Amino acid sequence: MTYTQLPDELPTELQEALERHDLRDAQHLLGRRAPHVIADDLARMGAVDAVVTFRLLGKDQDSRHVAELDRRAREMLRAIG
Repeated sequence: MTYTQLPDELPTELQEALERHDLRDAQHLLGRRAPHVIADDLARMGAVDAVVTFRLLGKDQDSRHVAELDRRAREMLRAIG
């Protein structure tokens, strides 16, 4: 599996997929990203997009991504999700 590099901004393709409510495409894009990159993306997203994105992760993936988040981001996800 090839992961993409950490971008300065949320990846355009993922952002566009979320805006289109194309959850299959968003899930596919997430599958190509490293856990630490997704954790960073989640921390930079608004609350709604972060929860939707987190829920698109497979059950086996979500704990790895939460472990990468800082305390504030973990609390936000737990409070909302």
